[in-house]
Order: sequence, then C-alpha cells, then structure tokens
Amino acid sequence: MEDKHHFKRAVENEHSYLQGMRDGVRLIVALLHDRVTPDTKREMQEADPNEY
Repeated sequence: MEDKHHFKRAVENEHSYLQGMRDGVRLIVALLHDRVTPDTKREMQEADPNEY
C-alpha cells in the first residue's frame, strides 16, 4: 500500500515538474518575442532569410 502511495506521489511530482517546464518555456518565448521589434526582425531575416 505504501509503494502505491509513493508511486502516485512520484507521478504527481513528475506532472508538476513537466507543467512547470512548459510554463517556463512559454514565458521565455513570450519575453523573447516581445523583444523582437520590426527592425530586429528585419535584421534577422537579412542575416538568414531561410530561417525566418
């Protein structure tokens, strides 16, 4: 019975960890996206037009 409880907690902890990672990635993407102004986007496209 105790092993079942530990397994359930481990699954819950893993789920929470993965959700936190996803949230962190979304935050970073949003912050980086806000930093890209039209001028910087144009410069990035000129540097590598196939990438953007």
